[in-house]
Amino acid sequence: MRERVLRTITLLRRDLGEADRLAVLLSREEGKLAASAKSSRKPGSKLAPLIEPFVLADCRIIEGRGEIQRLAGGEVVEPFRGIRADIERVARASLMTEIADQGTEPGEAVSRLYSLLLDCLRALSAGEAPHAIELYYLLHSTRLLGYGISLAQCASCGEELARGDVALVAELGGLACDGCYTPQAGRWVGFQSLRAVRGYRSCRLADALALPFEGEPLARWVDGLRAHVRYHMGVSLRSLDVLRSLADGEADDG
Repeated sequence: MRERVLRTITLLRRDLGEADRLAVLLSREEGKLAASAKSSRKPGSKLAPLIEPFVLADCRIIEGRGEIQRLAGGEVVEPFRGIRADIERVARASLMTEIADQGTEPGEAVSRLYSLLLDCLRALSAGEAPHAIELYYLLHSTRLLGYGISLAQCASCGEELARGDVALVAELGGLACDGCYTPQAGRWVGFQSLRAVRGYRSCRLADALALPFEGEPLARWVDGLRAHVRYHMGVSLRSLDVLRSLADGEADDG
C-alpha cells in the first residue's frame, strides 16, 4: 500500500469505535482526506496530538482500500496554542475549518484555500484582531469556493456601487444599492466601509490587518458574511451557533 508524508491541517475529528478516531485532514497536495487514527483515544497515544483541531502536522498516511486512509505516525509542526487559550478564537478557527470541510470534496485541488486557512490560523494564534481575520477569511474563502460576493455592482440591478449605503443580502448573493433594497431590511453598510472591504479583498492578510477598519462597521460586515455563508452553503454550521452564543453572552454581561 502506498505511503507518503503530507503536511496537513486538522479540519475535524470524531470518535470511531471504542478507542480510535477518524480525522478529516486538509493538505496542499491532495486536498481533503479522511484518515483513521488507531487507538488515538488511549492515554499516551502518539497519534492523538497530530489530529487535535487546527493542528498543522507532518503526517504519515497509508492508503486504504476505500475512502478512509490510515494515519501511521508523524510530527506536530505548529500546535497553534494561542488559539486554544481563548474560546472566541477557538470558535472562529472552528468556523474556518468547518467551511473548508463542508465546501470541498475529497481529493479536490485546494492549494489556495489551504494557504488561506493556514495564514488565518497563524494570525489568530499570534493574537491578531479576530474580527478582522474572520472577515478576511470569509471574503476570500467564499470566492475560492465559488460563491463570493461582488464588491463592484449591485446584485439586483447590476449598477456600479459608487456612493450611498449598500445592503449585504444573503438571498441576492451579494450587495444591493439603496435603490433596490429598503432601509428596513438587510444588513446596511456605508460606502466608506465598502472601500475598506475592497482593500481586504485585494491585498494579503498582513496588509489587510494594517488597514484602519474596526468597531461597528467591521462587525456588520462579519455578521452579513456569516449569513451569506450559511445561506449559500445550505448546511448547518455549528461554529456559527457557538459564535452567536458567545456574542449573546457578552451582550448580557454588558
